[in-house]
Amino acid sequence: MTTPPAVPAAREDTTPSTPAPRPAVPEERPARTLPGWSALLVAALAGAVALAALGRVAATGSWPATALVLGCGLLAVYAGAGVQRVRPGTAHVLTLAGRYRGTVRRTGLVWADPLPRRVPVDLALRHWRGGPFAVGEGERVSLLVVWQVAAPARAAFAVENAADYLCDAVESAAGAVRDEAALTARVAVDAATVGLKVHTVRPLHTEPAPHVALLDAVERTVTGLTERGLLGDDPSERRAMVRALTVALATKP
Repeated sequence: MTTPPAVPAAREDTTPSTPAPRPAVPEERPARTLPGWSALLVAALAGAVALAALGRVAATGSWPATALVLGCGLLAVYAGAGVQRVRPGTAHVLTLAGRYRGTVRRTGLVWADPLPRRVPVDLALRHWRGGPFAVGEGERVSLLVVWQVAAPARAAFAVENAADYLCDAVESAAGAVRDEAALTARVAVDAATVGLKVHTVRPLHTEPAPHVALLDAVERTVTGLTERGLLGDDPSERRAMVRALTVALATKP
């Protein structure tokens, strides 16, 4: 899994459907690491020894010297290949053949086993404005979600995409809970199962659903025309006007 992307925009179909996490999720553990400068020093020394021994091989063809060249050369490559810069606010999840091999949380120039694949995970605090989500028959609400990845290994292995999972969890909770504290608590529990920490889920503003807004606009227009004397009390005339306004407003870009 790659770094969790920004949370996508909410879908119009707001049926609660939070996906279940995968059953087998590894417990997070630190990967074996060394300071990067020490690994570079080992690589440089091994490379120097290999070059010196290579001259002896060229002169004498000695098998011990040949073995020394190969051994020191491999050591130099292994030590140098494992050095990588890990920037602050980032962790690296190591995987080998699909299996978890530890998490690198040390920052700066760091050496870790170069054989596993490294998956960088952003641990920075994120703000996401999501919605509008349906919260009933006639309302939609937009939310501000403050969250971050707390357990990189769980976020990488629990679900296919942790950010999408959070989006579904927020969408599901928004349709059932209105209070900010209760909404935050519910989403935080769901998010924790996939290694995410939710700090707050705050409702920003509420708006009528599209069909409700349409009906309100039609009603206001008909009322205004009636008050100005432009529309009579004839029921058939009023029904025709309502139909015409509904079609016009519904097809308005």
